[in-house]
Amino acid sequence: MSNRKEIWLQIEYGEFHDIPRAFVVNWNGESYFFDCAFSGAIDDYPDEFIVYKLRQNISRNGNTLPWTELHTYGERVGSVRTQDVVFDESKRKAIRGDVFDTFVI
Repeated sequence: MSNRKEIWLQIEYGEFHDIPRAFVVNWNGESYFFDCAFSGAIDDYPDEFIVYKLRQNISRNGNTLPWTELHTYGERVGSVRTQDVVFDESKRKAIRGDVFDTFVI
């Protein structure tokens, strides 16, 4: 069992529909972008986030980078089902750290 279940990681989100659909989180000294963009093909949001490790000089803090382009500033490192991401009660402030146990980085 991971001790990351006890860790809450602050997020900055850019799109919200039931849950944040695009957010940045810092973990282990790196910034990660979780993207779950609306799909016109299925006329809904997919059931997984695509996860990108952002380049070191890229951060949303104080930046005006568009959320729709943020993935171009990183490398895809995996995907995670939306149901495996545990958000804080408000669903707007933090995620549980054990999400990083669900895919290999």
